[in-house]
Amino acid sequence: MTYKALTTDSLRAQGIVDNLVADAIALGWSRVESYHVEGILTYDVLKCPGSLNYFGRDFHVAIGFNTDSKDSLAISLFEEWNTSSKMATAYCPATNSATVTASYTVNASPARLNSGFPVPSSRSMYMVTAGGIAPTENYWYSVSPDRITLAVAVNSTNNFARFAGYVGGYERFLPSSLDPCPVVISRFSGQGYTGTGVAAANSARGAATREPGQVGITTENFAAGFYIDDSTAGYAGELWTPVGIGNTFGRKNLDSVNELYSNRPFVSRVPVIGRQANGVRGLFIGLYGVGAGIQPAGTVATWTFAGNTYTATRMRGDGAGTVQSILHMEQL
Repeated sequence: MTYKALTTDSLRAQGIVDNLVADAIALGWSRVESYHVEGILTYDVLKCPGSLNYFGRDFHVAIGFNTDSKDSLAISLFEEWNTSSKMATAYCPATNSATVTASYTVNASPARLNSGFPVPSSRSMYMVTAGGIAPTENYWYSVSPDRITLAVAVNSTNNFARFAGYVGGYERFLPSSLDPCPVVISRFSGQGYTGTGVAAANSARGAATREPGQVGITTENFAAGFYIDDSTAGYAGELWTPVGIGNTFGRKNLDSVNELYSNRPFVSRVPVIGRQANGVRGLFIGLYGVGAGIQPAGTVATWTFAGNTYTATRMRGDGAGTVQSILHMEQL
């Protein structure tokens, strides 16, 4: 795993892309497109080969920047890429019809990478973006054989990161026959609700490339990502044990409290939820929710569980000045 804590320079978002891509390549990812231009955006396309990740399936990540101003990032996820036609298939779609009752439609027609902000078509590729990136901003990323996490903040004292997101494999709950390519892209922001559809190409929600249990690739029904509610002070959102699955189900104290006997913060895994009610597809790899006070972006947390010591960097935290759970990306 590669972890970096860096500061932007005059290249802004382009510098982030260049550094992240170089470290991904060093880890075993491959770059199948270098500075590919679509409209106002310039992309690198990375391939994570099945021989590298734990689930044994290829997938691709496009990470780009605004060509002229270099102040915006754009990230998309798809399984297949044609180097001749420059088209993606089996991609995460930006569709607002991913509801529980929508019918399954097998349709994996190729699509080009998004050419600008915002994406005009509801059938275009889902992407997460970060805008207004300037020089001297802090950013942190973690690249593993399975996934990429990235956080950007205006400065080290920011209590809420400008951008925090995740793209790549997750730790699936289902067998490989039902979830053969467990990949997801999600932006972590305040009130990042998922499960009811991807309302816009850059919404707080996320998306997956396919729906569990379906033989074919679908263009419907695969909203996926995380859930965290910043609208209520102290609400830890949807987190796996030991905190529980959030106060919605009455399984934890509403306050952001420490463990009763040790007085240490609870640390929970962050689950990947699907479009259906009560649907949990798996766990984000190396992401944790911590019920603790507000701390600056980039703050390092260390904890011990079952004899193992973990170290992680804060990606994002509070909303509107309230004490919230904090998402981390693991350092090794």
